[in-house]
Amino acid sequence: MAKPGMRSRQPEAEVTFSGRAVMSGLVGALVTVLLGAVVLSLSAGAKLAGSPWEPLALTVVQVLAYGVAGMVAGIRARSWGWLHGTLAAVAWVAMALIFQLIAFPHAPSFGAIVYQGLLAAAVGALSGMLGVNL
Repeated sequence: MAKPGMRSRQPEAEVTFSGRAVMSGLVGALVTVLLGAVVLSLSAGAKLAGSPWEPLALTVVQVLAYGVAGMVAGIRARSWGWLHGTLAAVAWVAMALIFQLIAFPHAPSFGAIVYQGLLAAAVGALSGMLGVNL
C-alpha cells in the first residue's frame, strides 16, 4: 500500500475506443442474422410464414444478433465492453433501419424504432460486459 502523498507504481488504465471492435461486432451480428434466416427458412419456413409465431421468431433472431454483436465487440475491445457492445448493437439497429427504408417505401413507427434501439442497447451492454471478461 502506498504511503500518503506517494503515487502508486501501478500504471493507470488507459481508456481507448476501438472502432475495429464495433465493426467486428457488426460482422458478428450479420453472420448471426444470416444463419438465423437460413435456419428459419429451412426448418419451419413453410409453417412459420404468416403464423402468429413469425414476429416472435424474428425477434429472437434479432436479440441473438444484438448479443453476438455486443459480445464480439467486448472481446475485441478488451476494455469498456459495455460501451463497445452498446455501440455495436445500436449500430446494427441503425443499419437495419437504413436497409429497411431502402427496401420498403414506408418507414416503421417511431415506437418500434425506440423499442428496438433500447432493446439493442440493453442486450449489447450486457453482452459486451460478458465479452470483455472472457
